[in-house]
Amino acid sequence: MRRLAFALCLLAATALAQTVPGSLAQDLRDYVATPAIPGYEGALARHIANELAAFNPIRDNLNNVIVRIGSGAPRRLLVTGLDEPGYVVTAITPGGYLRLQRLPTHARLPLFNALANAQPLKVITTSGAALNGVMSGLSIHLQPGRLQPPNPDDLDNLYVDIGASSAAQVRRAGVRILSPVALDRRLYVLGRGQLAALSIGDRFGAAALVHLLRHFDPARLTGSLEVAFLTQEWTGNRGLARVLERPAGAPPWDQVIYVGPAGQPLNRALRSQVTDHWTLPVAWFGTPAAFISGHAYAALIQRLAAALHQPPAAPALPRPGNLAPPPTPARPAVEPTPTQILQALTPLYGVDPHEAPVRRAVRALLPPWAHPITDEDGNLILHWGDSGPHAAKILFIAHTDEVGFEVQSIAPDGALLLRPRGGMDLDYYLGHPMLVHTATGMRPGVMELPAGWREPGFHLRRQRPPFRADVGARSAAEAAALGIAVGDSVTIPKKYRALLGDRATARAFDDRVGDASLIAAAWRLGPHVPGRDITLAWSVGEEVGLDGAKALAKRLAAGGRTPNYVFAIDTFVSSDSPLESHRFADAPLGHGIVIRAVDDASITPWPLARRLQSIARAAHIPVQIGATGGGTDASAFVPYGAIALPIGWPLRYSHSPGEVIATRDLDSLTRMLVTLAHSW
Repeated sequence: MRRLAFALCLLAATALAQTVPGSLAQDLRDYVATPAIPGYEGALARHIANELAAFNPIRDNLNNVIVRIGSGAPRRLLVTGLDEPGYVVTAITPGGYLRLQRLPTHARLPLFNALANAQPLKVITTSGAALNGVMSGLSIHLQPGRLQPPNPDDLDNLYVDIGASSAAQVRRAGVRILSPVALDRRLYVLGRGQLAALSIGDRFGAAALVHLLRHFDPARLTGSLEVAFLTQEWTGNRGLARVLERPAGAPPWDQVIYVGPAGQPLNRALRSQVTDHWTLPVAWFGTPAAFISGHAYAALIQRLAAALHQPPAAPALPRPGNLAPPPTPARPAVEPTPTQILQALTPLYGVDPHEAPVRRAVRALLPPWAHPITDEDGNLILHWGDSGPHAAKILFIAHTDEVGFEVQSIAPDGALLLRPRGGMDLDYYLGHPMLVHTATGMRPGVMELPAGWREPGFHLRRQRPPFRADVGARSAAEAAALGIAVGDSVTIPKKYRALLGDRATARAFDDRVGDASLIAAAWRLGPHVPGRDITLAWSVGEEVGLDGAKALAKRLAAGGRTPNYVFAIDTFVSSDSPLESHRFADAPLGHGIVIRAVDDASITPWPLARRLQSIARAAHIPVQIGATGGGTDASAFVPYGAIALPIGWPLRYSHSPGEVIATRDLDSLTRMLVTLAHSW
């Protein structure tokens, strides 16, 4: 009889293991990517309950997920939290922005709001769908001369942009008051197996407990075990309080093990009922750069298994390694739309002097008849020479580089010391995941925060380079073994995300939109433009001082080929945001191209600016005109006698991870370039 009972237990254990799907590595990826702010953990709770369906889990009135195994003494309770800090929508403005309240409302989370500025995020709709959005952020080009810019850590200065232009559009999308909002994120594995993600400190416990149940052998259990995945832990451990509440006459727990981050303190009233708090150190806890040690995590899981007399199998964690860089796009078989070109260009990385991937993509996306040359500085140039000797020489130029960092040196402790390449607001970069672009692939890491970041009143903008990045190395030799070298470029990850309507968000739309418009114009112009002397150029090094344009301007002048007119196709940094002063740069998204008549580097002669405006209107191209900050490649040609005529499109939150455009403006820009190529 005992043999039969043992055999039945063994069969039951095997059946449970076979019917709990997934793996620890996949759970970690799924759990960290699933928004679950306090009180809104439903999607994650359902996911876990579905995985554990073989155990017939219970969902109580707070949405805690509870599994019960065995009976009698000793009675053990094993718990972990599901929720993470985040936001809920508390107001919708007439212009379609979302206002927020943070949950938890009172916990001290240093820089939590500041580190959300201009970051991609998800807004959960009434149907449970996740809408793309971006937190508002200040545009660095519009800040010089501004004496009191808004405090980025103040909730009153947070607005969510989902691409809407009215409150009605927001409601049609299914967003309502109390819709949850959380930053978008993914799991990265650093050099020594560290697991990095915004919510890793809030999710490692849930993944560990599901892993334990996936391999659970009931025959080894003595007494009873209750495993609970708790909700609302960030709001005073409400989920834990609910599970600890025992029916009248029920025996007490013999052991209560809480698995969770040390940075989230237990409610004082409940602390005495928790016999063991098993945790892990979480570096940069509460920030997008948070990470845990994979080795320590594996040891914690094995410790849990041993406490419950389970087999001590080593968990299979996600392994570190190179990430493949985005591939060069395939040559289009038919003419692509400007937006399709932009979507193909956006994933490519190109911090100067590492713009070759973008240059290859531009070349691949041009029409088959186009045979551009690459000059000695890396500029890509396509010329139509169908004109006579007296035709005006016209140059359209956009740049292929983007803002980022460069490895300046590697410290003895393995940290990378970085210097910026281009102008940036540090609130958008420090304390976030990053990628090192090595000769063998991309290596993930995190940008460290400076000393004192937890102190009240700390501001990232006051920091000066070099900045530190952690790639999981603990010596300079280990960093070198990862393939990292001085001079490698470093960026924040990026991705093209569609918003509502024709809006989209990504990092480095400055100047991928300009690049895309030149490619689209080449397709529409065709191989011959009779009587015209037209050049398209994709320049390098614009963000670090117009380096490629300066070299090109000097070389053209030396050969007597200085263009008469230079149209720099670059961003018009717009104040179309509730954070900005509308004193200037007031060009709304979706209202057409912008004649960038005045910026910090050039002034277009007023008659020519008005002529451009008239040409656009005559061609029924939506057009705006104005002044903004920053400069363009066009100014590099002015000393040699050229006339600078910058043209742009409106862009919100410049030089941030969450730049926003309207793709209809890209369409208008392409039409304007073709019109000018034929008629200027």
